[in-house]
Amino acid sequence: PADAHEQRQAGTAAIVDVREPIEWATGGVAQGAALIALQDPNIFAKFEALTGNDKTAPLALICRSGARSGYIAAQLAERGYTNVYSVRGGMNGHGVSPGWRKAGLPVSAVQ
Repeated sequence: PADAHEQRQAGTAAIVDVREPIEWATGGVAQGAALIALQDPNIFAKFEALTGNDKTAPLALICRSGARSGYIAAQLAERGYTNVYSVRGGMNGHGVSPGWRKAGLPVSAVQ
């Protein structure tokens, strides 16, 4: 999580939250994250718009624990994206990774 935060702050990577809108609204999102829900029927078009169709653009995907972001990272890789990774532990942490919140990284509210 700290690496993703540092890269977003430096402008060298985009963070994309792939959780559900209700999760964004109730728990907030990683500060500066783009919001593209995994279940959005236009998900891949939205990634193309976000990256300007640059399949080498660095993307740090985040969800609650890392499962959904890992899944969509694999889907993007199958579509030719070469610089995509899943933020270990997601927002809430999983296994040995504390996740975004427990790492004390900034969270923004979503209306």
